Amino acid sequence: MSVSNFDVVVVGGGVAGVQASITAKQSRTSSSVALVSSEPAIYSRPALRSVISGFTDSLNDITIRRSDDLESFGIRLFPNHEALSVNHDERVVHIRNRLTNEALPLRYDKVIIATGSIPAVPSLRGHGLSGVFKVKWFDDALALSHFAFLGMKAYVVGAGLIGLSVAEALARRGLKTTIVVRSRVLRELFESDLSQEITQRIESHGVDVLTGAMVEGIGGERKVEYVIIHDQKFDADIVVFAAGVQPNTLIAAQTGLQLADNNAIKTDTHMKTSFEDVYAAGDCAETLDLVTHKFVYRPLGSIATYSAKVAGSNVVGVEETYDGFLRMQCDKIFGNEMLSMGLSTEEARRLGVAGEAVDISLKGPKCPMLLPLIKSKALIKAIIQKNTDTVIGWQVVGSGQSSWASLFLQEMIRDKCSISDIQELGLNIEQASDHCWWYVNKGELVLKLLSSECQSS
Repeated sequence: MSVSNFDVVVVGGGVAGVQASITAKQSRTSSSVALVSSEPAIYSRPALRSVISGFTDSLNDITIRRSDDLESFGIRLFPNHEALSVNHDERVVHIRNRLTNEALPLRYDKVIIATGSIPAVPSLRGHGLSGVFKVKWFDDALALSHFAFLGMKAYVVGAGLIGLSVAEALARRGLKTTIVVRSRVLRELFESDLSQEITQRIESHGVDVLTGAMVEGIGGERKVEYVIIHDQKFDADIVVFAAGVQPNTLIAAQTGLQLADNNAIKTDTHMKTSFEDVYAAGDCAETLDLVTHKFVYRPLGSIATYSAKVAGSNVVGVEETYDGFLRMQCDKIFGNEMLSMGLSTEEARRLGVAGEAVDISLKGPKCPMLLPLIKSKALIKAIIQKNTDTVIGWQVVGSGQSSWASLFLQEMIRDKCSISDIQELGLNIEQASDHCWWYVNKGELVLKLLSSECQSS
């Protein structure tokens, strides 16, 4: 059995693995870099909605990096190869060709683990029936697309951005689609009133949204025939689980790397793991939050890219560190643009930060970039840290270019700007709670109490 030797082996062909490989090669061009991917091509996962929608069934249409592209960077790609183990004592990654079953050891000096995440699918009765799907990889999306037909009844479990995009794709194909969510739509990203607004907009397109509910079981002989919700049976043809992901850290655990309580790989601000010469990036690793300076698990493409750049530099000896990543998520569902960045009050509470949401109104923004927010009649909230006026989050629901118009406001969070800085942009601070109104006068924050209850508190 021949052994291939590389300075760096990157395990995982998702956005983090690709970016880490490119960064490593660009940072030190003399380094030999190998990228191991279990899939046949490097493609865009957000583009899977186009597969589910039936717009394409070709992997080539959503491929973003081809073998010759990576070879032009000097990266050796091993597509359709599964990583079986990492033996760090011997500095060997054992891989297997999924098409030929041929085993191959890759010897390395340093390694980056970028194994990504896997869908969080509950073990419900009937989860193995035909018509039950998860959506993570191209084959998943293609199988769902081929199964779905006009008039079918589909239940999407989960109301994150992935769940909403799946529901939109199925509804546009003429399926009677219902979203089932344990709490409420986009709970981690948006405040409750914005969440309700998003829910109403989705329902206006004929999609039912069941909040505070869960699929308790799936019934049928060989295929899905019904779902059980609140102990009641509802006819169904398709069930799609889109209720989040969990870190894919089986290889990391077997290697002996230290894992966090959330099962993600523990890293430092160099994306270095508990082992010397072993780095991690992407959905399998934890990262530092910019606002709280606490390590968190955020399986997002943007953070996967940022963390991969850090890991890719350090793995070849070019020191790169970071002081925290800012969460930013945006999407467009049924024509509605939604953006959430920084902390929501929900996440702030979980991380031990006292956050409060304030409504933002648009009357005469001084910054031209904010004009699309007026045109789209955007609903806006800023999240501030209680007992201070520091902006720690920003949420927008609108249309047109409302998400794009808000992007530059991430710098306000990075720079720890105050709520008075928002006023300087020509934005008006309206409501901070049920009993208090925030006013900004001459650059100073003043809290005006409007009730005796608020005064007594």
